[in-house]
Amino acid sequence: RDGPLPGPVSNLLDAAALKLLSERVGVVGIDRKRDAVQIRFSERANVDPTRLAQFVASTKGAKFSPGGLLQFTLKSTDAELALFQITSLLQQLAGEPAKVA
Repeated sequence: RDGPLPGPVSNLLDAAALKLLSERVGVVGIDRKRDAVQIRFSERANVDPTRLAQFVASTKGAKFSPGGLLQFTLKSTDAELALFQITSLLQQLAGEPAKVA
């Protein structure tokens, strides 16, 4: 009752927060297979193009297609870390301050 949330509950809440953030930013879909991530943005996505270009330029192997598909590789295959990294990236691209868990 008191104390930290159990891991699965915390992960579920983090996933729900990512879904809400994705809707706000204009993400149509997120696919992750191990360390490979694909984020598809809508045509009206609320992302800063300069921040997106900086991310692609500074991330080895990252690509962004004119169709709105961002592809990059995570540094880990850990699901919790992937969730955190994807959430942080979307916050950064939207110009939102990062939220500390």
